[in-house]
Amino acid sequence: MKKITIAALTVMLSCSFAFAQTADVAVKRTEISSTGYLVGTVGIGLPVGVYGSTDIQTKHSSFAKPDVCWGVEFAKPIAKSNFGFAANLNSYTNSLDTKELENQASKQTTDNVIYAISAKDYEFTSMLVGAYATVPGRKISIDFKGLIGWSVFTLPTETIDVYNFSSAGQSGSATRDESTSSAFAYGGNITARYSAKKHLCFLLQAGVVHSEQNYTANVTSGTISETITGKKPISIVNISFGMGYQF
Repeated sequence: MKKITIAALTVMLSCSFAFAQTADVAVKRTEISSTGYLVGTVGIGLPVGVYGSTDIQTKHSSFAKPDVCWGVEFAKPIAKSNFGFAANLNSYTNSLDTKELENQASKQTTDNVIYAISAKDYEFTSMLVGAYATVPGRKISIDFKGLIGWSVFTLPTETIDVYNFSSAGQSGSATRDESTSSAFAYGGNITARYSAKKHLCFLLQAGVVHSEQNYTANVTSGTISETITGKKPISIVNISFGMGYQF
């Protein structure tokens, strides 16, 4: 009986030791996947709401098109918990859909009038800070961020030429100069983060940022020049991939 008991205890102790080692490895893996990180990202910025609207009848429609975006993501847990401090910097360049704007502008006038529109790109940069929570895993963790901060927006130079064929010639031209503004911004993202090695991680991210920009720009038509003011609500969804350092 004693031999059986000793054998049983030996087996139990061996199993307990093996389990402890396995648990310790699992904890270490979890800690690796829930540490802080600094990651560079690249992806696509999708204008949504009125910023991406191509309906000339909709107020504040901007005819912005999807384009490449880049960014930097930072996160640092507090006291090795699943909550912490987060920050990001994102830069977006979105071209203006001049062809669609020309088509819709022409539909608002007679058949003898057409528009030729040229413009540079919209530029928008956001710098946000806030908090994040993570759902850690051995290899894959899911991060949720809520952020606020500041943004800078550049309204591009835009030239509109109007051709009136009924009068056999160009009937007018107007140019709006470039204008830069800044305003409060807010947003957030959801990130799936893969821990490839102790200090290497990859992430796939979906985020959104919003800002209300008030601009002032100079418009010139022939010898006439005037200053105009307006509002540009900016809403962008980004889908990004990143690689960076995990610490």
